[in-house]
Amino acid sequence: MRTTIRSCLILALALAAWRAGAGEVIGNTYVGERFGYIELTSVDGKWDIVDKEKSATNDFAGMIAHFKLKEAISGWKPDVNVMGFKKIEGAVTADFVINMMRKEWTAQGGEVEQIETGRIAGRKVFFNDKRISVKGVAMKGRDIYLEGEKGIFIVSVIVRADVYPQTLQLLEELVSAAKY
Repeated sequence: MRTTIRSCLILALALAAWRAGAGEVIGNTYVGERFGYIELTSVDGKWDIVDKEKSATNDFAGMIAHFKLKEAISGWKPDVNVMGFKKIEGAVTADFVINMMRKEWTAQGGEVEQIETGRIAGRKVFFNDKRISVKGVAMKGRDIYLEGEKGIFIVSVIVRADVYPQTLQLLEELVSAAKY
């Protein structure tokens, strides 16, 4: 009887963990599944990676990963945040997420440029540059929207304007081989 209860408990815990789809860091690669599959690799281990998916509080949207550049650029270590949104037909679409993120950024006093399209690993992506001033310091960033089968992912960076060009190269390198 005790073995049966223990087996049921282990099975229940395994199913709960499987359902949550927590992400993980394997070497230099982040793999997430909570909002659909995504894989981002830190080329040459340039970024420290922290899984944020395990601490997500819901199954519909949230932060899934945080990348921090190991070596500073002019005294600044850029951060890249990755968020995920589970697609819901007719409600949570790529257009909805893009418009919501742009509206939130402008509500915080930021400016956003026009949405552009590009290709990453042969797939269409959307992106926009953004600006904001924080305590008199000019900041610049980019949001890249990756639309997968089950989710929409936003890879986002904001840095001092003077380190943006170098950071943008590293950001593009990070997402260039994304699988989603």
